[in-house]
Amino acid sequence: MKKNKDLNVSRSKFLSVVIQPNLNSKVWLDCESAVTFTNLLLGCSFPLHTEIQYVLENLEGLTTNTSKRVKPKVWAFGTETSVETKIPHYQIYLEFDKLIRNSSAYQALYTLLANRVHIVTKKVYSTQYRETDYLPFATPTTIV
Repeated sequence: MKKNKDLNVSRSKFLSVVIQPNLNSKVWLDCESAVTFTNLLLGCSFPLHTEIQYVLENLEGLTTNTSKRVKPKVWAFGTETSVETKIPHYQIYLEFDKLIRNSSAYQALYTLLANRVHIVTKKVYSTQYRETDYLPFATPTTIV
């Protein structure tokens, strides 16, 4: 019997991650001005684009079978603000050559960002996100 998808959610080659500010989500609903918005982001030390790029260039995940550290072969990220919640966030796409332990990638992100963010995760089964408008301001990179 041939398996179409890996139903084990603890390992994957493809990951989608959302990084949000580490603040109460209701704070953003009352944010009316750009100055207040910026001050909230600066006040909670939300990472800049350059920090996210640095983190993704240095990110490593553990392979499922051998526990070797591997870097993503492709990564991309962009910024968005939710229309409903008004929460600003980064959308990140990661693609590895080998199956990795998802938790190892999430923990590495959390550590590299010095515990300053809230990380939301999602299992991705293919390169579909890389090939669409999923990341509106994407910066695709292949790490050699």
